[in-house]
Amino acid sequence: MNNSASRVKSKRVAVCADRLAPCNSICPVGEDIQRWISLVKDKKYRKAWEVIIRDNPMPAIHGRVCYHYCETRCNRVDHDAAVNIHCIEQFLGDMAIAEGWEVPLPKAGDGKKVLVIGAGPAGLSAAYHLRLLGHEVTIYESLPQAGGTMLTGIPAYRLPRKILFGEINRILNMGIKIIYNHKVNDVIREKNQGGFEAVFLGIGAHLGKNIALLLENPCFVMDAIDYLRAVAFNKPPAIGKRLTIYGGSNTAIDVARTARRLGVTEINIIYHRSRDKMSAFDHEVKDAQAEGIKFIFLRSIIELKGNTLAMSVNELDDKGLPQNTGVVENMETDALIFALNQTPDSEFLRKIPEIEIQHGGTIAVDELFMTGYLGIFAGGDVIPHDKSVTFAVGHGKKAARHIDAYLRNTVYNKLSRYEVVHFDKLHVSEDKSAKTKQAELEVASRVKSFDEVVFGCNQDEILYEAARCFSCGNCFGCGKCYAICPTQVIAHSELDKKVTNIDKESCIGCTKCANICPCGAISMVDR
Repeated sequence: MNNSASRVKSKRVAVCADRLAPCNSICPVGEDIQRWISLVKDKKYRKAWEVIIRDNPMPAIHGRVCYHYCETRCNRVDHDAAVNIHCIEQFLGDMAIAEGWEVPLPKAGDGKKVLVIGAGPAGLSAAYHLRLLGHEVTIYESLPQAGGTMLTGIPAYRLPRKILFGEINRILNMGIKIIYNHKVNDVIREKNQGGFEAVFLGIGAHLGKNIALLLENPCFVMDAIDYLRAVAFNKPPAIGKRLTIYGGSNTAIDVARTARRLGVTEINIIYHRSRDKMSAFDHEVKDAQAEGIKFIFLRSIIELKGNTLAMSVNELDDKGLPQNTGVVENMETDALIFALNQTPDSEFLRKIPEIEIQHGGTIAVDELFMTGYLGIFAGGDVIPHDKSVTFAVGHGKKAARHIDAYLRNTVYNKLSRYEVVHFDKLHVSEDKSAKTKQAELEVASRVKSFDEVVFGCNQDEILYEAARCFSCGNCFGCGKCYAICPTQVIAHSELDKKVTNIDKESCIGCTKCANICPCGAISMVDR
């Protein structure tokens, strides 16, 4: 053998380094999902929960109401079916409530006084993270209870109140002061009188948008947001037995399914476009249909006289847009509820000329979540961005870190993100596995109460789901790389078997380890 040839170093060498799982990369809250799932695999539930609450203080809520952005990017989608991430998160969140786990508080320091306006998901998240950063936080809330849209916009059959208040109370018990029934009309005055050095606006979007109708002896007419809020505070209005809802959103379906549980027997949802243009989720539509709610498409409401509702019939043109045919249909109804759109109640901010109020009532912020007024920040549905509980919580976290930097006269620099590892970088077996299907309450029972419809997963099921995780981009100690390495240059931990080092000087660049690594943690780089 020519030994001189063996001493020639390869141009490429293997490296093992943490990379970013796609579920982590898309999470609006920035959760380290791969990390806490790996802890669940080892049944380290408390530690897994503690990893989640570094970013998200409300995992039990998010396990139920998040739109599960993470699961849309899970690499198992390209293999069989996404890991049931939200069910694992819900399990951990519910366990934390049941066992009374508390958030470790920081030691007393040089924190400042911060005012948070609004105790919805954005405001609560901002308050939580500011408290963890050592600041003294006070929340002004216009309603008699905290929760914002989680309370007034999400029905109890989707988000049980025991869960909602369990997580809210844990946040408030961190030493956060909250004053209820306090509607802010002058932010600058409140800031100065309270001695606050920064303000976070988390006022949400709680104004409904209706259409103008000629009303003669009108039947009951209401906005969806007002209706759901009334039900949330146990003051549901009497609307008769026939209800018409106008709109194609998830909110429209929430109103319909709520009214069904309150005894309304004939419910129609009218939408001016076709089914495929509805913003409502497909599973929400199917659940509503299973509960006896009817959908009428390509109809626009034009008039309401007494209990007679007139609708124009639409047809789709070549571009798929609805066009009035001139045909009118009538329908009898006892109540009409509009579920068209939601806008922020931001008029009171016009007193501050530096704050820019945009079309639809949203307010402009910069990349630091600061408005045009120095020291006033905002996030959640009040700023122009995707509207969801998860995005609002993410905004609260990010804004809190920028507020902290502002108060300390520094700049918050977010750590650079690792490379995202997609499915083509993995080397997984051909074995397939099905995603756990969550059980649901029978239709005959669900329409009689506000009991939770979708059941959570038990311990066996969440361990099964955790085991399905590919651990994308992060070594999990499978041992395949150092078993196949011909020169034995890969070192690993005796404790968890994870790779600790690859000797670059001795690596011959054969690529065997990179080609066998199931999670894509090993790659080849230039020497």
